Amino acid sequence: IGRSLSVAIQREHTGKNLNLAEIAFDSASEGIMIMDTNGNIIGINKGFSAITGYSEEETLGVLPLIFQMGKHALWNALSKEGRWSGELTNYRKNGEQYNEWLNITVVKNKDHQTTNYVGVFSDITEIKRSQDKLYDLVNHDPLTGLPNRRLLNELFEQAIKRAQREERLIAVLFIDIDRFKSINDSLGHLAGDKLLYAVSRRIKNTIRDSDVVGRLGGDEFLVIMDSIQSTEHAAEKSQKIIHALQSEFLIDDKELFITVSIGISIFPQDGTNVDSMIKAS
Repeated sequence: IGRSLSVAIQREHTGKNLNLAEIAFDSASEGIMIMDTNGNIIGINKGFSAITGYSEEETLGVLPLIFQMGKHALWNALSKEGRWSGELTNYRKNGEQYNEWLNITVVKNKDHQTTNYVGVFSDITEIKRSQDKLYDLVNHDPLTGLPNRRLLNELFEQAIKRAQREERLIAVLFIDIDRFKSINDSLGHLAGDKLLYAVSRRIKNTIRDSDVVGRLGGDEFLVIMDSIQSTEHAAEKSQKIIHALQSEFLIDDKELFITVSIGISIFPQDGTNVDSMIKAS
């Protein structure tokens, strides 16, 4: 009788645990998918449907996108460590793209044989958007939308690596609007801001797609010419920019004409970072 009672209590305890696990599975806000040894889905929770828009009937037997991609790093991690995690871009049923953070864990039996994979993922789309907005605020000029000094330094370092690999030069053009203060004083800061924006667009339309234009602040702009073949190329581009900025600007129904001064410095002989290149120009 004592043994029968013990078995009954154990079964009741096991049943309660299973019931709790089922409640947790269905009430989790994260998406959960259970897969067989081939990676095909054999079960999902309500969180999965809420995030993706797919019902259980639509997903059973489906091979998730990450398994279809056959990522070597994924299978290597699952084989060696029994788990994998990473950020993915996926699509909801309505075609909307979203970002997810996915964790996949290997489930094994008592004989250490793989029986299932369990994937748990969170929708991190809003987090990514917030991060992107913060990145833009930190790294871009709010007036023109161009890279600021911080981002220019980062882009210059990347350009250096490419130039060293390809054994080419980098030109930095330092552009300063002549007598900009008098324009600000006579027409007001709002008109001055409109002029700065118009100048930034005109410079951007003059350079190559592979080049970068940024605003250092005030009336100062910087162009990074990536992987040029000669210093003459930089001089020619400077003349094109000067010519492009000589045409009139229509600001608040007023025609404005400006001139600019452009200094040129060349990597590697004139400097190894943005600040030293500006000084050399």
